[in-house]
Amino acid sequence: MKKQKVGLIVLGCAVVLGGVYFIYKHAKRTYREIERRENENKKILEKSGLTEEDFEKEDESSGSDRESGIDYDINLSKKLYERMRFDSDIELDCIDSDKIIKEGPSEHVVHIYQRFDDRTKRNILDFLFQLPLSALPEGPLAKNKRSYADGNTCVGDFVKTVRGTWNDEEKCSVQGWVEWMREIVQDPENLGFNIKKGDFFVDSQLEGYIYLSYERFDEESREWEEVRSFGKVHRTMFENNPFDPSHTKLTEYVYDVAEAIKSGEGEVSLPLDPDEYRNAKICDIICAVRVSFNMQDQWHIDGINVTSAGKILDKIYEKSEVSGYKDGIFRYERFLFYDPDAIDSVCVFSEERNEETGKVRVISKEMER
Repeated sequence: MKKQKVGLIVLGCAVVLGGVYFIYKHAKRTYREIERRENENKKILEKSGLTEEDFEKEDESSGSDRESGIDYDINLSKKLYERMRFDSDIELDCIDSDKIIKEGPSEHVVHIYQRFDDRTKRNILDFLFQLPLSALPEGPLAKNKRSYADGNTCVGDFVKTVRGTWNDEEKCSVQGWVEWMREIVQDPENLGFNIKKGDFFVDSQLEGYIYLSYERFDEESREWEEVRSFGKVHRTMFENNPFDPSHTKLTEYVYDVAEAIKSGEGEVSLPLDPDEYRNAKICDIICAVRVSFNMQDQWHIDGINVTSAGKILDKIYEKSEVSGYKDGIFRYERFLFYDPDAIDSVCVFSEERNEETGKVRVISKEMER
């Protein structure tokens, strides 16, 4: 009996110890898994350009923000400027807003523009590949207006290069920059993890953009307030071209307005409701091939982030060329980053240096045209 009791006690101890050992091993594996996941999450954050603070904002967000699933706080344009300024081999002149706007060559610019899509409820990052003015004219004037400094290019050269085209003879599509841009955005190494399905690419179009200045009547203060905005050229504008009724294409309208501003005739006025707006003028206008991607943020894991966007800009600067007439080459040399948080003004990111400490900080400043 004593031996049996001793045997049972030993067996019981063995079971308990075995259970403790199992729990210990299981807990150890669990902690290792937790640690692995935490390290993995940190890597994802590093690759995406989002910080832990960005995700902590979710806890601070209001209930309506949680329900809508909209990230109102992310500013990818700023993060991308900081990346190009402090963590890139690109020359600083290439992102200097003063040199781009005032000194040029201002037409060799990719505009980085963040916006919100009300329909899809997603933040979107636009790459606006500006076309030089010399490339816009069509017909008999086209060859006379083409510029060697701009690679003797025309509109078709930019559309074909960026968006791609269809070859009727070979019955196949010719891939443009959009394809390798998509590959970079969807690459697990840049995204932070592997995802089979996702809503990354939005679309690509040839569009016009205007920089407007006007005064808007404020009902509360009962005063006129100055407003500056940057937005798309609407179809009604170029279909009713006041400069030349026969010029009803987008590129023709952009060229006509740009020439009017360039010739010294002053800012071009716009007819708007005088009870709500006054002194409405077009300060500047461009034509661009837009390429758009949904953004990765605290609510969406699919989309472009600072890592993939930075690699796209690096490749554009280092390797990408637009081929023009008679071996002409056009290169994008400058990048302009717009502040999506600017209200009633058009602001771009720049830098400010402390003269005493020498430290540089990123600032948002109003763009003067």
